[in-house]
Amino acid sequence: MKKLLLTFLTMFAVMAVNAAEVAITTDDATTWTTGSDATYGDGYVTTVDGVFFGLYKYGNNVAIPDPTGSQIRHYKNSMVVIRSTAGESITNVVFTCATTNGHCNDMTINGETVTADTENKTITWSGQATEILAEANVAQNRYLKVVVTTTEGGEVVLSAPKFSPEGGTYYAAQNVTLSAVTGAEIYYTTNGDTPTTSSFQYDGNPIEVTTTTTIKAIASLNGETSEVAEATYTIAEAAPVANIAEFVATAVGTIVEFTNPVTCVFQDGSNTYVKDETGWTLIYGSLSTEYAKGDIIPAGFCGERVDYNDAPQLTAGDYASTFKPASGNNGEVEAVETAVGDVTADMSHRYVKLAGVTVEQEPGSSEGQYNYYAVSGSDRVMLYSRFSTVAWSDLAALDFSLKYDVVGFVTSYKGEVEIYVEQIYEAGTQPGGGDEPFDGIFYEESLVEGDGNFTFQDVDLGGLSWVWSYDDNYHYWKASAYVSGTNHAAESWLVTPEIDLTNAATAELQYKELLNFLSGNPADDFCTVQISDNYVDDVTSATWTQMNVTNRSAGTSWDDESVVDPIDLAQFVGKKIRVAFKYASTSSCAPTWEIFNIVVSGTQASSSVDDAAVEDAARAIGLDGEIAIIGNATDVEVYTIGGALMSKGEVENIPCAAGIYIVKVDGKAQKVIVK
Repeated sequence: MKKLLLTFLTMFAVMAVNAAEVAITTDDATTWTTGSDATYGDGYVTTVDGVFFGLYKYGNNVAIPDPTGSQIRHYKNSMVVIRSTAGESITNVVFTCATTNGHCNDMTINGETVTADTENKTITWSGQATEILAEANVAQNRYLKVVVTTTEGGEVVLSAPKFSPEGGTYYAAQNVTLSAVTGAEIYYTTNGDTPTTSSFQYDGNPIEVTTTTTIKAIASLNGETSEVAEATYTIAEAAPVANIAEFVATAVGTIVEFTNPVTCVFQDGSNTYVKDETGWTLIYGSLSTEYAKGDIIPAGFCGERVDYNDAPQLTAGDYASTFKPASGNNGEVEAVETAVGDVTADMSHRYVKLAGVTVEQEPGSSEGQYNYYAVSGSDRVMLYSRFSTVAWSDLAALDFSLKYDVVGFVTSYKGEVEIYVEQIYEAGTQPGGGDEPFDGIFYEESLVEGDGNFTFQDVDLGGLSWVWSYDDNYHYWKASAYVSGTNHAAESWLVTPEIDLTNAATAELQYKELLNFLSGNPADDFCTVQISDNYVDDVTSATWTQMNVTNRSAGTSWDDESVVDPIDLAQFVGKKIRVAFKYASTSSCAPTWEIFNIVVSGTQASSSVDDAAVEDAARAIGLDGEIAIIGNATDVEVYTIGGALMSKGEVENIPCAAGIYIVKVDGKAQKVIVK
């Protein structure tokens, strides 16, 4: 997993209050209107006794009032704005869940996380400011009433610095950064003394803490100094464990350090499966290093011993930096061939191969969803798409009359044993062995099942807390540097996983995008597609080639989605590449860029398949708004990328919306892009 270079925006304003307080509540706000606010754009607005309430949209989510007019539904990526309009300062804001079934989740208020009181169903901010910006941290807060307390006057005083990470107990050295209100200088001590403006001045670089240390800091601005802030970092020793068996026997919650190396079995995103001579386990979390199959992970890595679904695993969490580069490679790790009936819950995380099984598809709990099972005689075990290597669409495209070899990891969920599928292929063949026709797809990611294990790197956040974000409701990656009515100059890169074109003869890239707020500027000034064949973990140290992209979204409407014209990747065939979507905004223009359905397709350089026979066979192609069948086909099945059957029978043209589909033509599956 790549390091994400993040810079966090801090917004601190603390006031001294010496005036009578007046409470205002949205119970008084009987009428919400839709309209435009000069600062925040369209949204639901109301004003109560000198306090302006605005409910505004981020992306496709918007905070909205319920029909009574006094409550709010606050969705993830939406904002509640509370602003004094009569000169008073806001000193206290309390969001209260108004119904028994309403959610009460943490919020980010003026740049800081405010923890919800779930017992009393309240989120409370205290301080003093003329404006409050509250963002939902998770799916939604439903049915919130708001009470705002204001006061006349109040003297602004400088807030103390903030620490990242916060003080606490850690099991590895920490790099601590300090931040304060814009323009303030920070002075600090590490010897216990009270800091003054004669102490060490913080230069913006992290302070390395290798032993237990207390950092004290003050902010200074325009001759004023803040109160002293302090944080203590206790560097503790982790409990040593010599192997996986000893780790499994350790008490839950223990921070451990492996004193012996382990072998990487498989790594996919936040999941790293490992083994040694004593057993198997899962390391969960974004690590500082990527590992290939067989890589030896050196001793010294740390994590917390936890149970998840009754299975022991190591959570990397704050200890990702303890994972060092591989010290060697033990070669290919073989899956343990296991009968379906022998797979049990106590085998969690074991790498197994189910040979010669059939796969059955059954309707799931929701309409259009399916469950899949590996079946051998009367024995069966559920198959689950957890990794980028086998998507739900791949399971949907299987020929259920054939026998398959299934390779993956044993797990369990709510008492039912499952296999997280890493590979699945026709029984007796080897993946990539050329036994089946190449379907023309080197890489595809619809983002329907998750964020696609993309990584992002912020080169310059321009004072923002983020630029790229994945929307798990609408299944796209989105970049924007427009916040609080202001365009920000920022640069951030979104990078795909590695794409293997070593066996390609031709290759081309297509994706779907939506651009908005370009304000008449060319898209290429802000949103570009870059390719690198030497990227490791830092976009600034890699060599990138900017690609020419045509048929782009016009950038003037939320409805203007476009599938770009194929981008020729001829110069990269025979190589392994990364595709990056580079977002670079200015203070004059900060467009919104949404990315969907990324596909790299083409032809192979060599294959054991009879190419002429493949060429003569009936096949499907994607056109504008439809799938066309070329050749004489007797049976055609069309599935959505999520596995739902759309059409079946002897057909020639199937109307459908733009997207990626799985099409079986006379039993042979392929992926088709419709514009």
